[in-house]
Amino acid sequence: MNASSWPMFLLRTLTGAEMAPATAFKKEPAKPSQNLFKPGMKLEAVDKKNPYLICPATIGEVKGDEIFVMFDGWRGAFDYWCQFDSRDIFPVGWCSLTRHSIQPPGNFCKYLNLTTRGQQSPAF
Repeated sequence: MNASSWPMFLLRTLTGAEMAPATAFKKEPAKPSQNLFKPGMKLEAVDKKNPYLICPATIGEVKGDEIFVMFDGWRGAFDYWCQFDSRDIFPVGWCSLTRHSIQPPGNFCKYLNLTTRGQQSPAF
């Protein structure tokens, strides 16, 4: 669908539709007052190239209100700068708490092969 057909699509789709009231939505949480991140801190972060994926990451650098998110086990191809209050970063354990899948680090298969010598656990 191209951008010029979007208004017509909305008009046809939403005509007569019952809109959800604003009260049906949670309010956006308050933004932190300051950037407390430090290099080396761990977090879970959205992969900007594949936004449905959340991966383990590390803060690589901090410059003012920006942080450099480095994805664990990858060589920089997916790393990015973002604001410290971005909605694309989460504390460690957020995926577990919300039951969202988290991707293993990029070198996880290599790590498993080194630590298990290629042996697999028995099937259930």
